Amino acid sequence: MVLHAIHGRVRLSVAHVKGSPDRALQLQQQLEGCEGIERAVANAATGTVLVEYDATRSHPDRIIRDLRRFGWVSRGRGATHRHPTPAAFGMKQRVAESLTASVLEVAVRGLVSALL
Repeated sequence: MVLHAIHGRVRLSVAHVKGSPDRALQLQQQLEGCEGIERAVANAATGTVLVEYDATRSHPDRIIRDLRRFGWVSRGRGATHRHPTPAAFGMKQRVAESLTASVLEVAVRGLVSALL
């Protein structure tokens, strides 16, 4: 069910909205009425919903419970993706910053070599 999750944002597969813009809109409206959910965008073409949420007030497991409560997913369907911890988000940020610095360093060295 969980296709992708980052802190404050989760993309879920919801088969019942695929091919039905009316059901997609209904799902969006129901989710946006839930505590902690800031925005929901359901895509009838793909059968997915992107949910942006306040991580201090909600989390993917709560959103899945809301989907079950509204009847969008059955009891047997659950999260198939482990949600990253806040420490993992910090590590990803540090890796990205380190990679960016390395790429810039290589680029500057190449530029300097080309100028000499």
